[in-house]
Amino acid sequence: MVLNEFGKLLNEYNTSKDVAYWYGERALTGLLAAAAWRIKGGWSIEEFTGLRRTGGRQNSGKGDAWIGIQRKTFTVEAKMVWAQGPLDTAIKDARKFLDEAADQLDSLDTTYQVDIPTAVCYVVPELHLYGGFSTSKDIDQFFTEVPRALKSSKRCAGAFWYKNDQPKPHQGKRYPGVIVIAQFWSRWPKRGSDN
Repeated sequence: MVLNEFGKLLNEYNTSKDVAYWYGERALTGLLAAAAWRIKGGWSIEEFTGLRRTGGRQNSGKGDAWIGIQRKTFTVEAKMVWAQGPLDTAIKDARKFLDEAADQLDSLDTTYQVDIPTAVCYVVPELHLYGGFSTSKDIDQFFTEVPRALKSSKRCAGAFWYKNDQPKPHQGKRYPGVIVIAQFWSRWPKRGSDN
């Protein structure tokens, strides 16, 4: 549901000269959070201030988002991969960043660990116009194979790309779309007076 609405928001913002995924992780997380509000019973809070534990000490830090869908809340930590080469490199980088996001979720103080820990990785191909990975066939393969390789029982993936009318190249590079991978873990225990 949320990824479908996220795709609609990408399309609503898209022009031949500007697309939302050019602006990085924070902008994309903003769209993901906005997508939740478009679903019945959905809500979100972005960039919430909290505490993190590092080396036995607590420091202030921010979580990327809480996204609520009816009775579930997802505590989200997001990362971004600018993929410039082979599929296997993009897949390896996405896994690495999902692991980093998981570590950051674990470092949140328990007060801010709400319901379902969720790592999100945005994979944006940044392809040289005349490079070896920039043909239409390569791009179609990228957007079908990367989500397929990263999908599992604890992950979902969505691919949003422009098969026709891609955004105009920028500084000799083509940016045909974005892949979103979300990985979920078991719920954190409930805390507070209602236990």
